Amino acid sequence: MSSVLRLGVLGIEGPNARAIVDAANISSSVNIAAVAGLDVDEVTEFCQEEGIELRARQFANFEDLLECEEVDAIYVNLATRLHKDWVIACAASGKHILLEHPMAMDVAEARIMVEACRRCQVALLETTAFLHHPRTKAIVQRIAEYRLVPDRIEVCLAFPASDQFLDGLREDDEDPL
Repeated sequence: MSSVLRLGVLGIEGPNARAIVDAANISSSVNIAAVAGLDVDEVTEFCQEEGIELRARQFANFEDLLECEEVDAIYVNLATRLHKDWVIACAASGKHILLEHPMAMDVAEARIMVEACRRCQVALLETTAFLHHPRTKAIVQRIAEYRLVPDRIEVCLAFPASDQFLDGLREDDEDPL
């Protein structure tokens, strides 16, 4: 694999695919290499609107994307109920997977997907924006200051915290954090 990740987009509906493409467009380490949707005209329009260069492959079915040798990893932007089958298919094709959240319908499905990726030796990452949010850095610094977790941090979407701990982390009084 080169130093530039060649990403395929599987599913173009909704704002999430556009957000991933926007991020890739400003990255020097990610290139949108292929896009697959259910309608070739919609895929072409999506690529034009998002500034995806014409060299990117465009597919009107998902299976062709999995077979594309110009793709290292696939961003799966489908309904959650479809994730398990497509993650297994992506893994079987040897593609690393960036999976839209939520990951699965239940824990059992998530375990099946993780096992399929382990078996095929591909990476599986759920798109969790808060990992890269500036607030996360502030929380990590605060945890270090309070010496709450010396070796590692395991993230949960909710945790109890005092107002003193949260002081300065909220963007405004309406912020649910």
